Amino acid sequence: MKIEKPAFLGIVDLFRLKQLNPQTAIWLTPYRRKLAENLFWLTADKGLQIFHGFFVAALVANYLGPGKYGILAFAGSLLAILTPLTTLGFDSVVVREFVKQSDRSKLFWTVVFSRVAIGLLSYFLLWTLVAWGVVPSESQVEASVLIIGCLPLTTIAFDVPRLLFQAEIREKWIVWITNSILVITAIIKVCMVEFDFGIESFAIINAATVMGTVLVTSVLAKILKLLPTFHLPDAHTFLTLLRESWPLILSGLSIALYMNVDIVMLRVMTNPEVVGIYTVAARLSGFWFFIPLALGNTLFPGLTKAHAAGRKEYSVAMYRYLRLNTLGAYATLLVAEILVPPLIYLLFGDQYYRSVPCFRLHAIAIMFVFLGVARSQHLNLEKAHLYQMWATLIGVATNLTLNYVMIPIWAEYGAALATVLSYATSAWIMSFVFRPTRGFAKLQLRTLEKPWKGESGIEL
Repeated sequence: MKIEKPAFLGIVDLFRLKQLNPQTAIWLTPYRRKLAENLFWLTADKGLQIFHGFFVAALVANYLGPGKYGILAFAGSLLAILTPLTTLGFDSVVVREFVKQSDRSKLFWTVVFSRVAIGLLSYFLLWTLVAWGVVPSESQVEASVLIIGCLPLTTIAFDVPRLLFQAEIREKWIVWITNSILVITAIIKVCMVEFDFGIESFAIINAATVMGTVLVTSVLAKILKLLPTFHLPDAHTFLTLLRESWPLILSGLSIALYMNVDIVMLRVMTNPEVVGIYTVAARLSGFWFFIPLALGNTLFPGLTKAHAAGRKEYSVAMYRYLRLNTLGAYATLLVAEILVPPLIYLLFGDQYYRSVPCFRLHAIAIMFVFLGVARSQHLNLEKAHLYQMWATLIGVATNLTLNYVMIPIWAEYGAALATVLSYATSAWIMSFVFRPTRGFAKLQLRTLEKPWKGESGIEL
């Protein structure tokens, strides 16, 4: 008679990442140790970023005021929307291929050259639209901030080595680089506030932070001998990537839109002060998104190997990931709702008091971000990018429509509600709409209802 393992032991296995079966070496102890170390570094990476986001951002926000802070946020949102166009949605596919391939030269340099060309073209297009007044700006100062803030588009190609670190599960190096630059940036911003610098200077330092990070990453990859030998870009490789990734391009652009279009639409339909109020709430909510992303990035190579080992092994591995993902979602939402509102009052001051109720509403989206990241990992392994694209497109259409309706009525609160509803639509509801994703949606529902439940009857 087969004795089923108690549910609480399933949760223990969840954190121990128990070996799936003797035939696969996916969850051997050295590999588990490497995963734990990588997850630790990815999580530790956010320590200084959260410090920077809470304390340094609060200092800058108080110094600039909601109006000028809203202009900086508008520039950042434009950069975020344009970035997926320059990366072409290749990241997850390239990491997957880096894991599989021993000779990465052709793929690596093809991606680099494509991003150089598209990045320069995107920046020139933005400069033209700002100069012609298509992108709204009330003053020359605001126009300058927009142009300066989007300069990182010209160096997006130097971000490709980061994908090598991710494929090798050696992201602690990226953590060191990011945190070192953040420390330098924080010190500079404090000095800029002390010596009364203008908003253009803050735009320059924001752009320099992004550009410096990718450039130093490339140098470090060269030092560690991770960079493949030079290879001329290959048109066939590019077209192969494009054929598989074009849904991801639209999906990435859609994600960038419905994560940033609220700020753009607030700027167009209201004023920079409302944008500043909303930005504080949205950014403090968005800080928590690193947890599902770090978890997914860390476990993705193991899920890739489980997928190759067989359907049974993959189903069990994915379900364990979903349980951990769900527990993380509940814990993160609870902590965020308790800790952040008092910090807004304490650090950002009375001029941002409207950010508190806005944050409480916007933070609900954290749950749906966890669900969406988990589904994207599954669809990437199944090469079912088309469903991800359609779910995201419907999400962005929902967001655009709801923002258009709600912003004139409730301003920043309307934008927050539109964000939550669009995330729910894209990351959760659409999983039940498409037949190939319904099995995955049922697994997610099972973990949402009973994340401690064992693995019997698991099938994808």
